[in-house]
Amino acid sequence: IPEVKLIVTRTLCLVIGVDAFLIKILEAWECTVGRYRLSAYGFWALLIFIMQILGIVQLQTFVRQRIFKFIFGGEDGIL
Repeated sequence: IPEVKLIVTRTLCLVIGVDAFLIKILEAWECTVGRYRLSAYGFWALLIFIMQILGIVQLQTFVRQRIFKFIFGGEDGIL
């Protein structure tokens, strides 16, 4: 029965997450193409959406690894 609980909770989290993402996409569309036509509010909402999307991935760690590989990797790029 723990497996069933795991599957049900993960499925529920997936549905809620996808629904929230689609609502954010719709809001971003309305701010650029829809009713706001990139007004000050539309630009601010679009900027917040982009920051939320970029916040999903740990960019600082990824960028740090790339910089270290570029600086210290040598000719073949191996650290």
